[in-house]
Amino acid sequence: QLLQVGKPPPKCVISFAGSGHLVTYQLGVAAYLHQEKQQLLCRSFFLGAGSGCIVAAALACGSHVSFTALRDQIVNNAYYVEDTDKHQEKMKEAIDQLMPRNAHQLMNGRVALALGPSSRDAAFYEQPSQNRLHGWHISSWKDADDVAQCLIAATNSNAARPIMYRGCPCTRSTWAGLSSELDPYVRHVHVYGYCGTEKSDAHTKHRVF
Repeated sequence: QLLQVGKPPPKCVISFAGSGHLVTYQLGVAAYLHQEKQQLLCRSFFLGAGSGCIVAAALACGSHVSFTALRDQIVNNAYYVEDTDKHQEKMKEAIDQLMPRNAHQLMNGRVALALGPSSRDAAFYEQPSQNRLHGWHISSWKDADDVAQCLIAATNSNAARPIMYRGCPCTRSTWAGLSSELDPYVRHVHVYGYCGTEKSDAHTKHRVF
């Protein structure tokens, strides 16, 4: 809940939807905001889904993360998105190199990461019921290792091979923007990598473009 009695509301929620390796374009938006819109960011809440979790976490960590180094890490380490072993290897490598050890302190209360597919994703209803984690937002972490495992699970691109996080199986992450799951009385800014596909004109949960 973003609106609490006695506390000023956030200026807006900045939501980064899942977009696979196109997340580098979202990083460009984040880098601009970090350089030019510090006052806005100081009063904003960040939400990530799929690979957008990387951007949301980076913005919450602010100057402790190099957006350029993060972009280069992604560009120089491309892999087939459903290769779960390679995904976990490369994500862990990037997190160990680029994420500050106090990431959990920087992120707690400022960002929520959405795990699992959206009900609008094609593979959602093909999953066993225990794998349907739509709307599971994580907004607090106990340490940097907890953040790392959350990011690895949140960016899983394999619908057939779950990655466990806090005892729950996390399958293919969503392309949808899920910020409307949060308080509707706060302004939302959506940053998408995809605007639908040939089979679906709206991967976004509420057709917001």
